[in-house]
Amino acid sequence: MKERKMNVLELLYHNVPMDLFTLKENCSLVDQSQNLIDQCHPGATNMKVLNLSAEISEADIPYSQSNRALHGFMHGGCFFSVGDTLTSIMAFFHVENERERTFTMDVSIRY
Repeated sequence: MKERKMNVLELLYHNVPMDLFTLKENCSLVDQSQNLIDQCHPGATNMKVLNLSAEISEADIPYSQSNRALHGFMHGGCFFSVGDTLTSIMAFFHVENERERTFTMDVSIRY
């Protein structure tokens, strides 16, 4: 018997540790993702998820004092945190079943 492929929202319910995070009920993937982001480090950037898909995802991050580096521009770690977070959510679109997990194992970034 072939397993049914779960959708991304269902996978979040199976993969997010419920002892660490609170999940919303009856909401969209963008709303649930924002809810989770607001509960962990990427939320410190005040990022707001605009769109999530398997190929392209978008978020806004404010240019604010807390997101600046010493040179006055947006801190590279802020960009990286947002990009890593969106990429991890996008990876769920490619997961086949609830037992699979996604992790960032290697990455490089060019600013």
